Amino acid sequence: MNQRIFPDATVNSGPVPPPAEGGTSAEAATNIEHPEGLLAGAGGAEIYWQAWLPSAYALYHRGHGRSSGPRGLIDRMDHAVSDVDSFVTLAAARHADRPLHLLGHSTGGAIAIAYALRHQERLRGLLLSSAAASLGSAQASTRLEAWALAAVAPTAGVMEIDPSLISHDPAVVRAYREDPLVYRGMLPARTVAEVAATIEGFAAGVPALRVPLLVMAGTGDRIVPPSGSRMVYDRAGSPDRTLRLYYGLYHELFNEPERRVVLGDVTAWLDARTVAQHVEAQALSA
Repeated sequence: MNQRIFPDATVNSGPVPPPAEGGTSAEAATNIEHPEGLLAGAGGAEIYWQAWLPSAYALYHRGHGRSSGPRGLIDRMDHAVSDVDSFVTLAAARHADRPLHLLGHSTGGAIAIAYALRHQERLRGLLLSSAAASLGSAQASTRLEAWALAAVAPTAGVMEIDPSLISHDPAVVRAYREDPLVYRGMLPARTVAEVAATIEGFAAGVPALRVPLLVMAGTGDRIVPPSGSRMVYDRAGSPDRTLRLYYGLYHELFNEPERRVVLGDVTAWLDARTVAQHVEAQALSA
């Protein structure tokens, strides 16, 4: 059992595969309540929502949490997307009879969008929570500095996240500051440059999305502008897409005082689609 520091979040996990050099680590929840569906989450080190969601796997990106590699460093977005593909393959192989949905949070949201644009045929749904989908996440001067340093000093810190902006709940902020698995240093230049370059392509890329889509953002988020979430929703080609904007909520939607409303929306969205997909699969096999 892996005891999590975050409030109300105790994760019962299965074996954690040892990560390769610079690689990732995955955890599998054992509190499976909805056998019709499987949720895979890509959200950096923050897997604390895992215990609250049905049949969930969670990924630590390279450089985060229990994964190896320089802290906070995304050396290439292609590597991060490849990691998610391996992660999806692991989850799908263990539960081949269940439709798989991918949840991406914050920078993990940018990675999840990039993954879906390449491999959406592997997914039955894409869920985005406070996704980094707008260049406004970093000031123009910070992006220029990141691009200048990315090749010569890739681990040089160029951007800092203020923990007080993650949640209105002081206990969550305190837990974030104290959790040894959370990277709290300056974001490396290469990470900022890689994420920014990826985000630049979203406006032109997301119309190609066809997978069912749930986009969630807090209007009070000052870490990742909610305008990026609105853009993804507006431009996505998915016939089945839903936007949930939570008035005044900060970045960590699943750790705000209103968390149960957010989680209720997630589980309702998943329930509606996993049941429909289960019925569709039965009809096709009849």
